[in-house]
Amino acid sequence: MKKPRLLITGASGFLGTHLCITATDRYNVFGISNRDKISIKRINILSVDLCDVKALKELFVQVKPDAVIHAAAMSAPNLCQQYVSESNRINVSASLQIAELCCKQSVPMVVKETILRVILFRLSVFTENRK
Repeated sequence: MKKPRLLITGASGFLGTHLCITATDRYNVFGISNRDKISIKRINILSVDLCDVKALKELFVQVKPDAVIHAAAMSAPNLCQQYVSESNRINVSASLQIAELCCKQSVPMVVKETILRVILFRLSVFTENRK
């Protein structure tokens, strides 16, 4: 029986690495890492800049995922505050682009909860005074 194809972004991070390893028994896993060169047994590691819309579209065509777990992010709060534009590009724009591609292809997507908070906060959907 053919395993479903699972795309995991942030494969070089703590969460992404562990998700990749855990999922290998049930899924054909494709891990995405942009900056760090990694190697995980039984995982197809691809280097893709999630902020590059064209590269993302090509990735979805190439991999044809059955599901996506989006765990990539600029996660250090101090760096996010220091590099707001880059943080927005990675944590908001790339996340929304991945969500849009998933939606267009009817692919289920799981988003790391902290990424969702950043997106909602930056889009002014959620603030400390409004819940």
